[in-house]
Amino acid sequence: MFAPAKKIDNLIAVIDFNGKQIDGPVDTVMPLGNLRAKFEAFGWEVTDMDGNNIPEVLNVLNKVKSITGQGKPNMIIMHTHMGYGVDFMMDNHEWHGVPPTNEQAARALSQLPETLGDY
Repeated sequence: MFAPAKKIDNLIAVIDFNGKQIDGPVDTVMPLGNLRAKFEAFGWEVTDMDGNNIPEVLNVLNKVKSITGQGKPNMIIMHTHMGYGVDFMMDNHEWHGVPPTNEQAARALSQLPETLGDY
């Protein structure tokens, strides 16, 4: 509320929204409602995006950076999948704060695309 009220327009904030909390799905544990509408109601410029798509992340960050300085702070809501790309972790809230075993880590790393290092 402070940033829009004071017209802090060089601010870019990011929410990683994977729909999970430590105890389960957000909609079951503590529904948040429409995050976009909430931030817009407080005067933020809001951009939604697929946070698991690295080229889209880079494009949106550049786009939002280009619109700073127009009287509003900017919020990016990155819709993501927890554990994206790892078959036994993806969308499973039970992995919040739980380290994988060495074997699980090796399996997880083997499932991630090598191209992630290119970004």
